[in-house]
Amino acid sequence: MSQPEKATGQSARSLNIELLRILAMLMVVYCHMIIHVDFTNGVSRIVLPMYPGWKSAISFTIVQYGQVGVSIFFMISGYFLVKKQFSWRRIFSTWFQMFLYAVLCLVIAIVAKQFRPLPFGTNELLSGSQTLDTVLWSLCPFLYNSYWFIDAYILMLLLSLFINTVYAHMSQKQILALIALLMFIGTWPLFFGRANH
Repeated sequence: MSQPEKATGQSARSLNIELLRILAMLMVVYCHMIIHVDFTNGVSRIVLPMYPGWKSAISFTIVQYGQVGVSIFFMISGYFLVKKQFSWRRIFSTWFQMFLYAVLCLVIAIVAKQFRPLPFGTNELLSGSQTLDTVLWSLCPFLYNSYWFIDAYILMLLLSLFINTVYAHMSQKQILALIALLMFIGTWPLFFGRANH
C-alpha cells in the first residue's frame, strides 16, 4: 500500500471514530436534556418522573441510550490508550481541567447568587453550614466524586499501565476469556435484580 493510501485509510478510520464520538456525545447531551428539562411545563427538574404512556417510554429509552453513549466514550478512550505509553502528565492534565471547571462553576454560582436565587435548591448549598461542604466538593472534585465520569477516566488512565502490560503478554484465547469475564462482571447485577457501580 502506498503512503497516500495509508494516510487516507488512517484518516478514514479517524473520521469514523470521531463521528462515533460525536454520536456518543449527542446521546449523552440528549439524555441529560430529557432528564433535566421539562418541555411541557417549561421548567427544570432533577429527576425524570415516570408516567404511563408512550411519551414516557420514549424519554426513558433516550436516557438509556445516553448511558450507551457514556460506554462508547470509554471504549473509544480505551482503544486509544492501548497503544499509548503511560503518562503522569496526561493524568495531571485531566485532573487539572476538572479542577478548573469545578472552581469556575463555584465562582459563577457564588456571583450569580448575589443577583438572584439559584435553581434546583442550590441556594442552600451556598448558605450556612453547607457552604464549607460545597467549597470542598468544588475544590477537591476527585476526592468527593463530584464528577464520576472524570474520576472513572482518571482511574482508567492509572490502570492503563498494568492493563496494557497484562494484555501484551496474553494469548488470543486468554484475551477472549478476559473479555467474557469482564462482560459477566459488568452485567451480572442485571440478572439478579440489583444494580451497582
